[in-house]
Amino acid sequence: MIVICHRHKVIIFLFFITSIVFFYCISVQKKKATLLFSLDYALSKAAQEKIKNTLTPQVLYQYPAVHVVNMLQQDVPTVDALSWRYNPLGSAYVRVACHKPIVQVSFPDKTYVALSSGQLFFSDYYDAGLVSSLPTIHVAQTELRNIHDLEQFIQGIPRQFFEEYAVVWHNKTHILIVPRDMHCIQVKTTSDLFCYQALAPLIQYFCTKIISDKTKNTYTIDVRFKDYIILSTHKGGVL
Repeated sequence: MIVICHRHKVIIFLFFITSIVFFYCISVQKKKATLLFSLDYALSKAAQEKIKNTLTPQVLYQYPAVHVVNMLQQDVPTVDALSWRYNPLGSAYVRVACHKPIVQVSFPDKTYVALSSGQLFFSDYYDAGLVSSLPTIHVAQTELRNIHDLEQFIQGIPRQFFEEYAVVWHNKTHILIVPRDMHCIQVKTTSDLFCYQALAPLIQYFCTKIISDKTKNTYTIDVRFKDYIILSTHKGGVL
């Protein structure tokens, strides 16, 4: 049988009180911590300000990371990850990362950016310099009936492809692709039949057939049909 003397009871009681005070002080410190931000360079200044306004010491103390990320994504949907850690000096280091776009999608009246997954976001969430440095897909119409078709087309295509080819999107059955270093060639394709790995060999094949033509014509390779390819020529620029 264990007997605890009065002295030991006092020590245990003092330890218990000290622990409560200690953890209370820690919680107060976290609630009033100075936040030191490290925000993704790709985010625009406006997006960074929204993040700073949302992330308060009380929010970081009260909610788990997953919940806080969901809160951020309501204002800045490009946010991908969040982490923070406290230091003994009463500060908290906060890091926020965002999804990285691979291409900008230019409509006649607005600009989006697209991820490798095909998902589109308004370009306003990203730094203007970053957006302007991205290769561009041009969309012919002001509004798309089904933007999901465009997202599916972009999905899985590497950024290098968009750096090597200009793309004009009319609809899923009319996509125009032009090599950036060879404007006299343009390829018409569909999202269902498009294969970016086969594009360069296809263009190279037809170039060997028409390379001797010294006229200033534009050649269109239409591959929108399963059983045959149409090669046509016309004067002027890209259709």
